[in-house]
Amino acid sequence: MSNEITEKVYPVEKIWPLKPLFWPVIIFIISSIPIILFSILLFIFKFGQPQYDGEMLTKLLLGTLSFFALSLFNFLDRKYFHYAVEDRFLRVKQGILSKNERHIPYEVIQNILVKQDLFDRLFKLSTVEIDNASQAGGVLANNPQNKFFGLDIPRGESGNFEFIGFRGNKVNIPGLKKDNAEALKEIILQKMRENPIENNISGL
Repeated sequence: MSNEITEKVYPVEKIWPLKPLFWPVIIFIISSIPIILFSILLFIFKFGQPQYDGEMLTKLLLGTLSFFALSLFNFLDRKYFHYAVEDRFLRVKQGILSKNERHIPYEVIQNILVKQDLFDRLFKLSTVEIDNASQAGGVLANNPQNKFFGLDIPRGESGNFEFIGFRGNKVNIPGLKKDNAEALKEIILQKMRENPIENNISGL
């Protein structure tokens, strides 16, 4: 199986888990500028150390802890994500503790896109987004939510944060280098051409 196309051939880059934190960090930095400027003015005109609000420091600490917690989850999410382009199916496996696997026949795939947002353009990444026609993944889908220490972890939609793996009728393979994303898209399109609807039974 040396020629099998998997995440080892076209990997999700290590920078991707930080993507959900991109805009919060940018907003935090921008919102901190007035506080920093105000502190400098206090120091200049009062010739003393600026007084820091304890509540502000607490929020900063909580924000930092949240940053590390989200980073840990996203890195683990990436670590336990697996996909394989097989002869008749796109196989996707995900889950940190509770493992879920789905086999998507190529004939039920309706659309495949390569997308980029600002974060992707800055780091030269892309997302392969696959839409399929099976209802909520059909009988091939297990629970589409991840579980972490027994708790359901909801997976974000495109309007929330970018998820990795499958949810409902959508599969996301994010954090790919642009060339890898385009190559993976072409490989899946070729598999779709090799597996037309009339030659297979949808959902099996």
